[in-house]
Amino acid sequence: MADPTRQAVPQAPPAARLLLGQVCAGFAQWLDIFLVFSIPSFVWKSSPGEIALVAALFGLPSLFLGPLFGAFLDRSDPRRLMVAGALLRAVLTASIAFAPGFGLFAALVLAKGLANLVYWPAGTVVTQLAVAEHQRLHYFASLSVWDQLCKVGAPLVGGLLMLAMPARQVFMVSVVATLVGLLVLLPMLRRLPLTPPATARTVSGLLQGLLQGWAAFGTLPGPLLLGMGLGVGLSTVLALYDPHVPAFLAANGFDAGAFALLVSATAAGAVAAALVVRSAGSRWTPLALIRGGTTIFGSAVVATAAAVCLAPGRLDQTLLCLL
Repeated sequence: MADPTRQAVPQAPPAARLLLGQVCAGFAQWLDIFLVFSIPSFVWKSSPGEIALVAALFGLPSLFLGPLFGAFLDRSDPRRLMVAGALLRAVLTASIAFAPGFGLFAALVLAKGLANLVYWPAGTVVTQLAVAEHQRLHYFASLSVWDQLCKVGAPLVGGLLMLAMPARQVFMVSVVATLVGLLVLLPMLRRLPLTPPATARTVSGLLQGLLQGWAAFGTLPGPLLLGMGLGVGLSTVLALYDPHVPAFLAANGFDAGAFALLVSATAAGAVAAALVVRSAGSRWTPLALIRGGTTIFGSAVVATAAAVCLAPGRLDQTLLCLL
């Protein structure tokens, strides 16, 4: 019989545990992204095309299989999927750390992308179950702040570690962060009640919905289509731009620390822009923000291209970070 005089050990609120676990997972994710670009460039001296291939393999599972996985998630226990996804992420990341060559490295990165597809959508469902509706605004605001800090800090940590230890072993830091996040989440997941969905989507119904969604593009307002087109265009430019950055740095004698500093500067710029928009964005119309952002982005890309073509020998870390 339990001792009535014994006080129960206070438990951390589910939202607090979930936030800490997801911050650990987010740090591991940003570190993985940095390493996926860095290892081919600075270890195997891969071409920009090979770096782009690896980056695509990391993200394509979510693009093509995400909607279909949503139908599967509706009929599954998201708590178990979240645990399975975290374990898969840890095992595959450890395997990537010991990949002997580029081919196996790329295949394991694809598998890691599939593991992310298991973990993150399940985490979204768990968030809806663990965080009360009146707490969600505060929760997501806090998560966004920590995620941006991880976006800045993870490349710096990865770059410093790559200078002090074999580059591929830095993936083990991601493994540790993933497992720590899982250990934080496990007590919360065990106590979390599961509410079965009222209706479960079928894969065939989801495919039909996707086809209807594509057909609806022709009925969208012109400004919305223009905004979507700009988004796709900017993403295309980044897809062409990003793989060349680590390859260029490696070819010109820069080390992984310079790439880490460059990535962190990019993330810090994004954070600064978000703060400016949040504090003064109400003074501008959405169209003005789009114009301003597109102009600044395009100017930065053109300025970087001009500097690389006209004065490649004068580029240093400070100038690259400013660009």
